Amino acid sequence: MGFFDSIKSKIDAAKNYMGEAAHIELVVNPTTPKDTFIEGKIIAKTKNVDFVVEEVQLLLVCEEKVSITLSDSERGTNTEDRDRYNADKDIRKYHKHVNHTFIIAKNQSLKMNTEYSWDFKFDLPNDRIRSFDGYYCKVKWQVAACLKKSGNDPDSDFIEINI
Repeated sequence: MGFFDSIKSKIDAAKNYMGEAAHIELVVNPTTPKDTFIEGKIIAKTKNVDFVVEEVQLLLVCEEKVSITLSDSERGTNTEDRDRYNADKDIRKYHKHVNHTFIIAKNQSLKMNTEYSWDFKFDLPNDRIRSFDGYYCKVKWQVAACLKKSGNDPDSDFIEINI
């Protein structure tokens, strides 16, 4: 192994540690009715390094955001009301209703420059809140995929799903 091969090997190892060992894609089945379950596929395309994945994970998040900006007229006309609401002209609230990790597979050895896929199907919580996009409030559901390993975990972008 020459000097440059040694450097390339160390760079690939660093990329593996930094979460660049694979490109992760999440595909949610568009024909599945989203009222009881979600199904789809996680696709991992490995790059120039072999590595071991502790878990293939699917992340499910439901979050609610409220944002209200009070106009001057809404803050009241008397001094007491104006002083009380002046500091709170912008009201923003945030709450996570669901933040769950599903384990799709465990202890996977992935070889370099190879494509892997895992199918998934999971039930939605019975007491779920529906997706909503209103004037002041938004409730959104999102899913993302992640390969849990030593170093930074490669993951997909979150995909918003309408429940």
